[in-house]
Amino acid sequence: MNNKTILAIVFIIIIIAGTWILMKSRAPSASIENNAALLQEAFVASSTPTTPQPKTVEVTYTDQGFSPQELSLNLGDTVTFTNTSTGPMWVGSDAHPTHVLYSGTTLKDHCPDTTDTAFDQCSRGDTYSFTFTKAGTWKYHNHSKAAFGGTIEVK
Repeated sequence: MNNKTILAIVFIIIIIAGTWILMKSRAPSASIENNAALLQEAFVASSTPTTPQPKTVEVTYTDQGFSPQELSLNLGDTVTFTNTSTGPMWVGSDAHPTHVLYSGTTLKDHCPDTTDTAFDQCSRGDTYSFTFTKAGTWKYHNHSKAAFGGTIEVK
């Protein structure tokens, strides 16, 4: 073999070795199984429904009644009732005068509401907030003027 042939063979070996090293360094570090697992986790995370964050909704009590009169909420949402009328406000779950619809106990049994489980203001006041933890359709009224009321649907 002459020198040119040997040089050509060495040159070809260097190119092949260099290409092999370059390709090896660019190969992904994670295995196919790891990539598949990561893709599956991403798919599950993107397709899992998220729970809505609790919100607070304002209801105003005026001389004309509650506004809005009908609400649709999610479990864990809070309603804050604010009295801007010229008269007193006492928010209570229907039925008047016992307020048993939401908690299942009478006004006498659940007031004062030390556990925050009765949808009942338990006395007159200018503001009242209640967080709904039961799904259903809940009617309420102003105990001081029972003709004024509203409905809250909790999903």
